[in-house]
Amino acid sequence: MIYHFQVLPTVFALPGTILPKTDFIAELNVETNKTISVTKGDSILFPMKVEPRSLLTIEHWVGDSLVSVENFTILDSTFNYKMAPSRGKNRVVFKLTDRFNNTTRTEVLITRENNITNQPIISPEYERVISQKQIESLAAMLKNRAKDNLLKVVTEANIKNKEFGKVDEYISYLKEEAGKKGVSLRMWINWLLKVAVMDNILTQAAVDLLAKYTDGDLKNFSQILIL
Repeated sequence: MIYHFQVLPTVFALPGTILPKTDFIAELNVETNKTISVTKGDSILFPMKVEPRSLLTIEHWVGDSLVSVENFTILDSTFNYKMAPSRGKNRVVFKLTDRFNNTTRTEVLITRENNITNQPIISPEYERVISQKQIESLAAMLKNRAKDNLLKVVTEANIKNKEFGKVDEYISYLKEEAGKKGVSLRMWINWLLKVAVMDNILTQAAVDLLAKYTDGDLKNFSQILIL
């Protein structure tokens, strides 16, 4: 007689075990400065590294007012967000909640100034200031090359109380004063030419006088200067 035995599997009942939670941090990194200042309302890009399979909430505040709230389901490890700041103090708050219900929060402050309007610049009269400096320099040269009545002409001109627009106006004024003090035109021209050659300076007024009142080689020299 043959006996057949059936072996039944052994079943062990284990008590239920709760695995400890190992993920405590929702990963969020906004890769921009945390304080931004702009003058225009152009869009600003916020590149981010985020934990996949998370929920990202972005709040846009202006002052104490909540302007908008946006929610994004994050499936990748990178995410780009664009927004246009309003005028004034903006605050963009990023909140990430991962699949384990961990949350992370960060914010960026954006200040958008009012558009800067170019105001007309009220500048000093630079040309007159420069001319005054040139006149003072020329007066020193003329005084250094003058004597007798010519020296008196320069000394008594009192240029600080005059408002000459350019150097040639000063030369014309000196010519009139020289005539009043009996300085001949020839002496006047020779004086200007001496300063021009020895101090390496020549004004248009001096050239015009040379061209008008001289002849010969001196006149030819003045014509070259005019050209």
